[in-house]
Formats: sequence, structure tokens, C-alpha cells
Amino acid sequence: MMLISYARVETSAWPCMFETFYFRHVRSGAIIPCMKNALRVLSMALCLMTISFGETVYFNGKDAKAGYYLVPEKVPQDATKMWVAVDVHGAGGLRGEDRGKDLMQLLGPEPLIVIVPSFTDGYQAGDGKWAKQLIENFKEVAKKYQVHDKMFVHGHSGGGQFAHRFAFAEPGYVIGISAHSSGSWACAGGHGKINKQAKNIPFAISCGDKDTALSTPDSAHTRIAWYKLFEAEMKKEGFDVDGRTWPGVGHGVPLKLMGEQLRECFLKATSP
Repeated sequence: MMLISYARVETSAWPCMFETFYFRHVRSGAIIPCMKNALRVLSMALCLMTISFGETVYFNGKDAKAGYYLVPEKVPQDATKMWVAVDVHGAGGLRGEDRGKDLMQLLGPEPLIVIVPSFTDGYQAGDGKWAKQLIENFKEVAKKYQVHDKMFVHGHSGGGQFAHRFAFAEPGYVIGISAHSSGSWACAGGHGKINKQAKNIPFAISCGDKDTALSTPDSAHTRIAWYKLFEAEMKKEGFDVDGRTWPGVGHGVPLKLMGEQLRECFLKATSP
């Protein structure tokens, strides 16, 4: 397959290790309460300084039209397994080759691979041929690299629709879900059902409280209303859900806003 190398950037592992320490020890109560906020802010700021891009591998061997995956600069040379994260595009398809880089940076410094799939219309259902496509992408990565047998799937808008429904369709392939500002959710009006077989998967979900539009003219609810219904239903069913609304924010929730929530979910999902 054709490879394209990004510019090499020297990185440091300790900033995000500090953030990992925060999540696993500070949030558990091992550090006195007055230190928690300062440590959280410092750890997230330091984590964002870490860059670990290595190579891009195209699934079709030539360009991004069929999707691609990002390989970290330093791949373990022993039997250590890497996690695989998925960064799903929104409606309108995959545009360019920038997707996945920020997610790799956020979830580091431990080496991980980021799959950036390229889907056709209707992929938001998260099942059928689109689920099969992602699984095939994942298996292709697993043939070349030592990776864990489950993926962490992230998406915003249409990507969030795919992410949470994929977890219900194929829970055996999912370690954690990050889904934000979805135009519809798998409850209260069709478009999928909550699958209790996914109960062991942690979900990080969110929506801006000003995201009050319908995603399509025939939508059963506005985005924010549907989000609240889904969050309530998931909690009622006993799922592990971190649900948040963003004050004064519309549909475009930036990664820097959801980043802490996303990373906490990833660390929780991948911790031993």
C-alpha cells in the first residue's frame, strides 16, 4: 500500500501521562479536593502539546477516497498491543486528509492507530454494509499491526449517529463510544433501538443546548430534544453514560470543548 509520511515532530510522553494520572487517581479521590481543578486544567493543556503522527495508509492504496488510517510515529517493537480509535466524518462525506490527527493527539501519548473511514449516504444507520466496511477496515489494520480486538469509535453530527448505532449493531467490536450532536438517536421515533448487549460499553455523549434545529424536515425531534430523550433512556436502562450539554453552543461543538469528556471516556474504556 502507498504510504505518506507526515513531518516528524519530537514529542514528550509525560504530559498525557500526567492527564492519565489525573483520571485514574485524582477523580477517584486519592488527591485532596482543592487540587483537583488545577490538576485537571494543567493536565489537559499539557496533553494538547503532544503530537505523534507517523504515516498515512490508504485503504485503496492510492488516495483518501476509500478512507485511510494513521499510524503513530513510534510503533511498539515488542508484543505490546495498540488501541484503535475511529474518527467518523459527518454528512457530506470525507473531505481531505486532516481528520484523525487531532484525535490521535488527544488520546496519546500511548501509541494508537486512528481509522478514518469514508462512507456513502445512509451510513448514519451504523449497520449493514457500512458496519461491515468499518469491520473490514479494522481487520486490515489488525493484519499488519498488534492491536486490541475492539475499537473506540468517535463521531460528531452524522459521525455521532454512526458511532452510537454501530455500538448497538456490533457491540463485540466496540470498547467505547464518543457521539456528539447527532441529528437523531436510537430511541423515541425510530432510527434504531438501544441494544442491551452494549451495556458494558461506556458512552460519552453531548449536544449544544442551542442546537435546536431539526436535522431533516421529517425528524421526530430537534437535535437537543432527541439527545435528552436518548440520554434519559440510556440511563434508565442502566448504561454507563457521561452525558453533557454545552451552554450557548449550537451544532458545531469543537473538539477542544468535548475533548476532556472524550478522553475520559477513552481512558475509562481502555483501563485494565
